[in-house]
Amino acid sequence: MRSLFLMHHRSFVFFSLTICCLIGSLSLARAASENVNGTSSPSHVSAEPSGNNTLDSFSITLKPQLQSSPLPSWVNHPLNFSSGSSSLEISLAPLAGQTSIDHFVLTVLFDDHGDGGPRVDWIKPTGDRTTLCSGLGINGPPLGWNARKLSIPYDLAIDGGTLAIQHADRFDQVLSITIQVDHTVTVTSLTAEYDSSLLDEVGNIISKEILAGELPPAKEGDVMKGRLMTAELSAKIETQQGDGFEFLHKIEGALPDTTMLNTEVIGLNLESQVQVRVNNNFVGMLNTAPFSLTAPELMNTTGLSTAKNHSKFQLAGWRKAWLYIPGRFWKQGEENHITLIVPVSSSSVSLRNSTLDLYYDSNISLGHSTTPLAKDLFRY
Repeated sequence: MRSLFLMHHRSFVFFSLTICCLIGSLSLARAASENVNGTSSPSHVSAEPSGNNTLDSFSITLKPQLQSSPLPSWVNHPLNFSSGSSSLEISLAPLAGQTSIDHFVLTVLFDDHGDGGPRVDWIKPTGDRTTLCSGLGINGPPLGWNARKLSIPYDLAIDGGTLAIQHADRFDQVLSITIQVDHTVTVTSLTAEYDSSLLDEVGNIISKEILAGELPPAKEGDVMKGRLMTAELSAKIETQQGDGFEFLHKIEGALPDTTMLNTEVIGLNLESQVQVRVNNNFVGMLNTAPFSLTAPELMNTTGLSTAKNHSKFQLAGWRKAWLYIPGRFWKQGEENHITLIVPVSSSSVSLRNSTLDLYYDSNISLGHSTTPLAKDLFRY
């Protein structure tokens, strides 16, 4: 009898939870319907609390239909969604009252038309407004599905406040918004390049410039560090021409012992690979950075306008990519052709910060002596 009572009790709890979720879904659908009908006054998007787990993330999907994940304890509800002002406001609890949260991290997915992208502001409880990023996108060529992360400064979030995401008259370009929480850990680095950065779910490093709402620094010019030379191929955004990209690089001095092609890519179909050729010789397929299947940048394209052969899931935003190229592929004293061939099945692809690392294994290759030989360091 006790077992039967427990079974009935659990069934009742499960049924109650199901009803709560349905009510939340209906509330979201009603809010979406009001916005589609052109309601200019703010709509309240409601969602069910997720319990006491403060480390849950919170996501709201705007397209293809309006839906929300359960609310963590640090999100105040309801959410304000106004089609008239093309904005979404999310109120967050004070960080001062949180014991396991150090920062809020915002991720916005949007269709980047090259018009600057959405704006993000922080509104204090006093009403004072601070711009976190005046435009998440670029002013340039359209890039397609993009994603940007922002870290809310602790000194702003300590007393709580409201995140406001806006894109005047173009808010329909915003696809989803996710807020995650992070905690500080001690990590040492062998380079100063990653000072005050963020590690994502699989260990990718997000620079402090990007987290502060800036664009990453352009990798311009050639830089020599010891035996490694980093040569610029193209720092600016390069859009796909025909079936891919081509870079030229002339090696005047000694040939490198080995090399590495580095770039950043956006728009590449997850089911596609980019072929790399040097002087018309096949080298290999371009490697891309790993990602988590729970990452907010991973989007389900069902219901969105996509090509017929587009895969169901896509990763929005820029990804680091690279390929090791043995030294035997290069020619000395003449232009070397580096070709990246994008398969027809992929959508339009863009690259930025494309560089070539050239490593010289010996002082003879460099043409000068900068490092003492081992026999000069030790006495026998």
